[in-house]
Amino acid sequence: MPYISKEHQDLFDEFVMYHVDGTFRNLLEAVEDCTKKLPVNKRKGFLNYVLSRIALSQLKGNGISYQNISDVIAALNDAAEEIRRRVLNPYEDKAIEVNGDLPAYKEL
Repeated sequence: MPYISKEHQDLFDEFVMYHVDGTFRNLLEAVEDCTKKLPVNKRKGFLNYVLSRIALSQLKGNGISYQNISDVIAALNDAAEEIRRRVLNPYEDKAIEVNGDLPAYKEL
């Protein structure tokens, strides 16, 4: 789960604010703005690039070791699973309600 202490959340939230043209801007909003400007078929690659840069930065800052590489991969996998559990699964449940379920699932 991505839950960290409020103290650590505040540190991260301060980190994602950056200075542009005399104003502070939220880095997460900037990423969102960038993806909206891209064609749909390019958004996945952009997000992959951003996440890869963050992951590689972690490795650069903490050193290349089996443990550090494993931790970065685990964090990415855990984030994906949390999104699947909290966002994708409920979305699919609603789609089943609207469109009906695949009959073969009832046979299992």
